[in-house]
Amino acid sequence: MTNTKPSEISLRLCHNVRILAKKQRIKMKDIETTLGLAKGYFCRCEQNSNAMRIDTVCKLADLFGITVDELLCEDLEKKLKEPLAKATLADAVEAVSDVFSKDEIVRIISEEM
Repeated sequence: MTNTKPSEISLRLCHNVRILAKKQRIKMKDIETTLGLAKGYFCRCEQNSNAMRIDTVCKLADLFGITVDELLCEDLEKKLKEPLAKATLADAVEAVSDVFSKDEIVRIISEEM
């Protein structure tokens, strides 16, 4: 089999798998074992001596709880580093105003500062 340069999507896919595995503290060899893949499967995919099968891509997406589209097309390293949207203090106060009185909310905020 002739070695060809890996495609951008193939490299992104392998990179995303590594990012997700690292985030979830899963070893690549454990993913290979879980999915019934040969040892070094992902290394070969990165070198493009092995094209990843679509059923493997689907299993990986299921394993990580994401869509195939996210796995193939998203920059998950960047996406996972983005902070969650921050709620404003007003949003937080409004969210708890039916549980706590205004005085209680002020006291709680003051104690936290």
